[in-house]
Amino acid sequence: MNGNDVLMVSGSDSHGTPVTITADEEGITPRDVFERSHALFLEAWQKLGITFDLFTHTDTENHWAISQDFFKVLLEKKFLYKATEKQLYCENDARFLPDRYITGECPICHFPRARGDQCDNCGNVLDATEIINPQCKLAKPGEPPHRLIVRETEHFYLDLPAFEKRLQEFLEDKTYWKPNVTTFVRNWLTGGLHGRAITRDLDWGIPIPQPGYAGKCIYVWFEAVIGYYSASVEWAKDRGTPDKWKEWWTKADNVRGYYFVAVWINDYLKAYDPDPLRFLLSANMPEFADTDFTWKEFVRRNNDELIANWGNLANRVLTFTYKNFDQSVPTPGELNDADRELIGKSEAAFASVGDALDRVRFKEAIGITIELARDANKYIADNAPWFTIKTDRARAATTLYVALRVIDNLKTLFYPFLPFSSNDLHRQLGYQGDLLGKLEVKTFEESTRAHKALVYEPGDNSQKWAPSQLAPGQRLGEPKALFKKFDEKIAEEEKAKLGKQ
Repeated sequence: MNGNDVLMVSGSDSHGTPVTITADEEGITPRDVFERSHALFLEAWQKLGITFDLFTHTDTENHWAISQDFFKVLLEKKFLYKATEKQLYCENDARFLPDRYITGECPICHFPRARGDQCDNCGNVLDATEIINPQCKLAKPGEPPHRLIVRETEHFYLDLPAFEKRLQEFLEDKTYWKPNVTTFVRNWLTGGLHGRAITRDLDWGIPIPQPGYAGKCIYVWFEAVIGYYSASVEWAKDRGTPDKWKEWWTKADNVRGYYFVAVWINDYLKAYDPDPLRFLLSANMPEFADTDFTWKEFVRRNNDELIANWGNLANRVLTFTYKNFDQSVPTPGELNDADRELIGKSEAAFASVGDALDRVRFKEAIGITIELARDANKYIADNAPWFTIKTDRARAATTLYVALRVIDNLKTLFYPFLPFSSNDLHRQLGYQGDLLGKLEVKTFEESTRAHKALVYEPGDNSQKWAPSQLAPGQRLGEPKALFKKFDEKIAEEEKAKLGKQ
């Protein structure tokens, strides 16, 4: 909307121990597990209006080949080395256990249900061999505990200390990163980096491209992040421009990368519209510290901000205009200082909100936009066109025209957060076409298998990140409410459901 070239790609992590644990528990294959989850993600992103240029996954021929190429290049340049490490081995199952297959007592805080790689209670990264009284998750209910012993196994390690200086220099100019992310990375670098294993004793994952390592795979923490690169390559090939990915990955001067973490939202979408969740997550996105989602805050934001401040403003102005001015945008008279001030403020918001979005300060961007909606509400209350229309129809027409211009601007300013309601409002304001583009699931055929991915085609419209050009006389669509009010009981009901899970 702002004229920037943006490539938004991501995908499902197909490998890793959570997938294999679920497969073992359900008696199905790991591929069955991830394909089921991937299909749910594709459905969720479509319903939420998350406009990925491509949302793929990491069990594609393309990703396997690129990940193995990364491995071979790092090995050739001596950034990988072999080392033996001690790992827990389950004699009952005759296999080495990945970290996530192990649970037990944290050696630091003594939390009884620490994972083999991390304690969720104290947050410390752990070595599985340090766990007190480790238990194998493969043990069936009622079975005696499995016998775990410590054995040595050989793996490839990434020489992270070799990159430490470059990473410190890379971090210096990342002023657009969130402060809590920058602080987290600095703490890691200050403590000194250590070599980290990038392979594991697994049979589900990308095979190590070296002879003699059957039964071992490239570890998900290493290959999953390569997925942003491989997805860019896949996107470019699908467009018929196989070298297009290089504009984002080899011309670094004007390129910024962002990483997004997905949350499970399929259950939410069965009961609620997408915009209220998008609004809450954007307004509460952690910028300086972690934040939590609560149903109480979800209800409050929807009722007190989306409806009371924004939705009611748009609906009452459109409804009154539609009924009293021949279902059209009124022709204004001469604007007074208050009229010009509000229009000017709404037009200036494109720069300030755009700047906040460029700096990934979503909370700030929403705050500016919400404040503008409050100003518009005050303007309408002060000018009261439902009263002035009885004595001065021309002044009422001017007031409503100014309000509609500002509402049209707010529609665009809110669009990054509220695409569905903004699209509805776009039609109510009398515009043709849609703000939203087309999200569809596409099948990608490869030589040995096919996979499904989500692709996006932008809408065919002239809407830009620019002030309203709403024309007097433009025919309006029939007004309707943009949002549904939630009963406050919802918060307790949803909280109770969580307690049963």
